[in-house]
Parts: sequence; C-alpha cells; structure tokens
Amino acid sequence: MLNDMHIATCHNRRILVIDDNLTIHEDFRKILAGATDSTNLDQAGASLFDEAPVPAYGKSFEVSFADQGQIGFHMVEQAVAEKTPYALAFVDMRMPPGWDGLQTIEQIWKTDSSIQVVICTAFSDRPWHEIAARVGRTDRLLILRKPFDALEVEQLAVSLTYKWELAKRAKMRMDGINALIDLRYKELLQSNARLKEEIATRTVAVSNPNEQFQQLNEQFQQFVKDLRRAINTADNAN
Repeated sequence: MLNDMHIATCHNRRILVIDDNLTIHEDFRKILAGATDSTNLDQAGASLFDEAPVPAYGKSFEVSFADQGQIGFHMVEQAVAEKTPYALAFVDMRMPPGWDGLQTIEQIWKTDSSIQVVICTAFSDRPWHEIAARVGRTDRLLILRKPFDALEVEQLAVSLTYKWELAKRAKMRMDGINALIDLRYKELLQSNARLKEEIATRTVAVSNPNEQFQQLNEQFQQFVKDLRRAINTADNAN
C-alpha cells in the first residue's frame, strides 16, 4: 500500500495549454483555473467554445500557458527538471510560425513520456491516420475537435489528470515490487553462498578423518609386510 507521502506525490493538477491564440488562454483559464476577472468572457462567451465556459465540476487546476510549441516544450523540460511535471497538455494543431502540434508533442514526449496530451484540431487540419502515423497509436493522446464546449474540456482535464495519477501510483507500486524482488534475490544469493561455504567446511571435516584412516591403514599394511619379511629372513637363517 502507498503511504500518505506517496499519495501526495501522485497528486497532480498541473496542466499546460499550448496555443498561439491568447484569447484561447483566457478560455482555458476560465474553465480550469476558476478565473473570475475575465468580464469579456462573461459578456461575450468564449471565442472557441459553443457557449460561455463555466466550470461544472468545481475542480481547480494549476494552469500554465505557452503561445508557441517550442516554448511549451521548454516549459515541460523545466518542469521535469524541477520534479514538478505536468499531468496534461492541451496542444493546438496549428501555431505558426513555429512548430505545429504534432512536432510539439513529439518533442514533449521525448522529455516526458508520461504526460497526457489532448490535441486540439479542426476537421480541416489533419486526419487521424496521419496523426497516428506521426506519433504512434497510444492511449496518452486524445483528439478534441473544434469547436468544443467547456464541459468537454473540463471532463478531459478531470479524467486525464486522474489517469496520470493512477499511472504514477501503478509505477510506484511496480517499482516497489521490483525493489523487493531485487532485495529478496540478493538475500537468496547470500544465503546460497553461506550454504555452499558451510557444505565445503563440513566436507573437509569429514574427509580429513578418512584420509587419516587411509594413512594408518597403509602404514599397518607396510608394517605387516616388513614383519613377514623379517620372519622369512630369520627362518632362512636357521
């Protein structure tokens, strides 16, 4: 079982939004970070969503933003180096003039293979088979078609950050099991070495008396031969 410290380590509400549209940043902030200072969103609704983004689950996330793929990649790099990784990244497909969404994801996964990713794309961007051909078929990537609503985004955030936490806990359990197996294996090797040493010691202890008996027997046989030779010599002399 994981203790409280390990559970706290698994808890992760950190989300990165990578999109070149700064208005979209405000949309995501309104939904995921619970921002209340965006009166323009309240009045006009979101630019990318079907309706004004109002959180439904009441979950508050720690949301960071990047307006280019390269910047987002470096933020992921820094987060990993500081041991505060992101659980989830929302990545826009098109972000001129820099990396597109696929290149951004490819680079991010080279640094952090456990981060969950939602790629935000329109029907006119790229078909799924092209995306799969680039990044491979994986359960760490979901596609969110534009336009999408606020509830859809929040559901993904809740589900995928929880999925990240479950994967983290499973890895920690597996690491603990592997460490225990390694420990038991080393103990078994040590016990086996001690047993071999004990067997060798007892073998020597048993073999020594046998060698002594053999030597005494040989000496006795030689004594008998010498005695018979002496008797024969005395008989011949008489």
